[in-house]
Amino acid sequence: MIVKPSIAYDEFSGTAKDVTARVSKGRNVLSVRAKQSKVVTPAQASSRNNLSKISRAYKQLSDSQIKAWGILAEHLKGISTFGVAAELTPHNAFVRINSNRELVGMSLLMNAPEYKSDVPEVDYEDFWVTPTMILFAGIEKPQDSYKLFVKMSSGQSNGVNNGWSKTVIIAPGIDDDWGEANVTRIYNSTIGFAPQLGDKVFIELWWMDTETGFLGETMRLKASVKADSQVEGEVYEPRNEVTINNIVNTNLGSTFDKFILEQADGSPIMTCDVVCHIGGIVSGVDGDIDGLPDTYVGGRSYFPARGIGKCPYSIGLNESYVQWSKYWKSYQIAHRYSKYDEEFEMFGTSCMVNF
Repeated sequence: MIVKPSIAYDEFSGTAKDVTARVSKGRNVLSVRAKQSKVVTPAQASSRNNLSKISRAYKQLSDSQIKAWGILAEHLKGISTFGVAAELTPHNAFVRINSNRELVGMSLLMNAPEYKSDVPEVDYEDFWVTPTMILFAGIEKPQDSYKLFVKMSSGQSNGVNNGWSKTVIIAPGIDDDWGEANVTRIYNSTIGFAPQLGDKVFIELWWMDTETGFLGETMRLKASVKADSQVEGEVYEPRNEVTINNIVNTNLGSTFDKFILEQADGSPIMTCDVVCHIGGIVSGVDGDIDGLPDTYVGGRSYFPARGIGKCPYSIGLNESYVQWSKYWKSYQIAHRYSKYDEEFEMFGTSCMVNF
């Protein structure tokens, strides 16, 4: 029989074609059977391939390695909804740790990492969720090996009180930028649209130790989309910096892996963090910029540069020249002294000069 009625308790359960019957809180509930979609997204395919690869790698472990993963599994026990410790096998621990590391592009760990202490919660001072910006400020990174994970929902009705099932990972392991994490661009790219004023957004934050694959406690936040910050109610003041997002173009096929030129407020002090690949025959790169705050003051500054290409570790001196005015909106990075490499990193702190 497809459906099995209970004469003693006047209940029935089972499946009849597309209808499933079950008992919930003393009542009979009928529902339509869910059908598995045959459409597989690229992200789903990639995730399944990674899990298969990790499971195959587990079969190559020695007995002593499996024993070590079993010891680690004892520390990674979870708590079920009934308050009973959920058992983890060595295989579960191996897959969990390496799946975490896979998200940030790390290689497989064949030997179980040493469990020393818990990864702490994310600590921050304030955050903004506006239609044009999503940013967390005052983030304190406990260790250099930690990366921040951010999970968020799309904008929900203000009457929604539980939207945690609607959150998706938008930032799978990012570094803070001088204590700030601006996830506006990746939020809009992942969700597809920006939240609107009055919406409610659900947020989850946690650290991951990339060396061990351990995750920290998840911090859950609810935020109503508004123009000022969620904690102090302040309007965000953009930092005086030029980043890779401000670069409109480069000349002769040159590219940047990283580009940050920042001014200290009310000071001629500049900090630099640039990684560049020169594409032409000239010893420099220039182009147009946009989107800088009105408070940015253009000028020249000089920083040490280190080769990372044909002449690794060669040291030279490079000039940074930013023009930001009504008539000129451009940047230039040029080699000025000593050994030159077409691929270089430029870094450090300097004083801005104008001449």
